[in-house]
Amino acid sequence: MKLINNIQFEENYNNYQFNRKKIKYTFKNDLKYTFFSISLFSMLIIFPLIRLYEMFIKSKSISKSNVALSIFAIVLIIYGCYSIFNLISYKIIIENDKIIHKKTILNILEIEEAVVKIMAIPSGKVDRCLVVIDKNKKQYIYRLNITNKFDFLKLIDESSPNKVKILK
Repeated sequence: MKLINNIQFEENYNNYQFNRKKIKYTFKNDLKYTFFSISLFSMLIIFPLIRLYEMFIKSKSISKSNVALSIFAIVLIIYGCYSIFNLISYKIIIENDKIIHKKTILNILEIEEAVVKIMAIPSGKVDRCLVVIDKNKKQYIYRLNITNKFDFLKLIDESSPNKVKILK
C-alpha cells in the first residue's frame, strides 16, 4: 500500500514552475482515478443487469425473492449511473480570480487560509485535499485528485500570495 507523503508533494510544488497563459482554467479528475472509478462503477451496473437478465428473461418466473433482488439490482444500477455521471461531470474552474465548483463560487482574493493536508474523505479513504477558509470563516474542501494539481495551487497562490500552506 502506497502511503501519501506531503513532504515529497511540497518539494514538487516548490520546484514547479508555473506560467499563467490563460484567463480561464478548468481542472477535471485525474485520468487514473477516473479510469479506476468508472471501471468499478461499471461493474456495479453490469453485474446487476446480468442478474436481472437471468431472473426475468431466462427463468421467466416471478417470486417474492426475485422482486426483492430486482429492486436491489435496480438501486445498484441507478447508483452506478449517478456515480459515473458525477465522476465525468466533475470540474473546478478558475476564472477572473474566482473558484467555481458545482454551484459554489469562491473569490480567491477573500481567502484567508489555504492548507493542503491529508484527510479522511466520506468514502472512507484517505486523500490529499485543499482546505480553504475565506474571510467569512466558511470552509471549502477540494480534493486534489485532479489534473494539474500544481497549476491549481499556484493559481491560488499567485492571486492570494502566501496563503497556500502544505501540512507535513
